[in-house]
Amino acid sequence: AAADQELAENQLEISRRELAVLLGENGGRTHAESGTDPTGAIGRISTESAADLTDVLLRAPIAGTVEQRLKAVGERIAAGEGVMVIADTSSLWARAEIRSGSWNAIAMVAGDEVKVLVPALPDEVFSATVLFSGRSVDPTTDAAEVVATLKSGDSRLRPGMFVEMELCPGPSRTVLAVPESAVSSHNGQTFVFVPVDSQRFSRVDVTTGTTEGGWTEIQAGLASGTSVVTEGVFVLKSELILGSESE
Repeated sequence: AAADQELAENQLEISRRELAVLLGENGGRTHAESGTDPTGAIGRISTESAADLTDVLLRAPIAGTVEQRLKAVGERIAAGEGVMVIADTSSLWARAEIRSGSWNAIAMVAGDEVKVLVPALPDEVFSATVLFSGRSVDPTTDAAEVVATLKSGDSRLRPGMFVEMELCPGPSRTVLAVPESAVSSHNGQTFVFVPVDSQRFSRVDVTTGTTEGGWTEIQAGLASGTSVVTEGVFVLKSELILGSESE
């Protein structure tokens, strides 16, 4: 009610000033001095600048920083339009997308601790707490979302920065794994190359699981202790594809 009253009074005073401008300086004094204006409205006009009444003080509902200005100085603003975006950056969220191949290996729940790495800030590791682990899968990326709250109030962290999140997986387990560089795929089939002798190599189809820290889990197709090719894989794959197309 107080705000509505203040707004109405400001609008009334603006109208009085506009009327005074239309009447002219002398006309305004004549009406006020002769008493022909029964309300004395024009006579009560102050000598302050009319711009003071057109300035509107905007109060943000939260403490924060201006992240985006939606209007320029002097631009008209309609009722309901946004003027600026204000964010409280003392607490930030980090979002990570978990691909379908890692769902079984990662069992995150609210409250779990994770690490957040920011490529723009090398050698920096930030602690975060899982806020929620989404179950909905994005059909475009085939990934579910994990959101964590950053504990650090470091001013160098800015909304929109790209980050990497190190998630703590579920219980430890022993798996067969090969270097990530050894794994190739073609026509929907994943495979590795194993040496037959010093000059020949054979393709072995495999079923892969989780990839972490440069290593890829092999769930089927490869026996423990088997040597695999880790360098020059692209050349072998190219020769394999060219050979199959020429047949």
